[in-house]
Amino acid sequence: MTLTLIVLLGLGLCRCPWDQVQAGLPPKPSNWADPGPRVREGSPVTIWCQGSLQADSYSLYKDKRSKPLDTSIPEASSNKTRFLIQPMGSHCAGLYQCAYSTGDTLSERSKPLLLVVTGKGERRSPPHCRLLLRG
Repeated sequence: MTLTLIVLLGLGLCRCPWDQVQAGLPPKPSNWADPGPRVREGSPVTIWCQGSLQADSYSLYKDKRSKPLDTSIPEASSNKTRFLIQPMGSHCAGLYQCAYSTGDTLSERSKPLLLVVTGKGERRSPPHCRLLLRG
């Protein structure tokens, strides 16, 4: 009886990976770049963020800053959203992460996605990073 009680108490104090799901913390989203993380200067790139069907909005962060670069509301019945950067320039290279909110709860940020600019494109890129299309 005493051993059973000790084991049950020990399990209650354990901070295991499944506790996050049980506690209602949203899982970490995933992100990727289309056509890929290596982008020719002047070409467009889409950063996708995929999380939960319950997500109210997605935020995109650059270079681990605390303020989001942009925020997007997903389309109905979708668990992902996109952020389009066009044209891609050297000022847009860096680490990108996304997170989503469900009500008042913000998910953890995704793993960092490194965008790299390659070569010289035909179009001259502006001196700032522009996000053109979301959703």
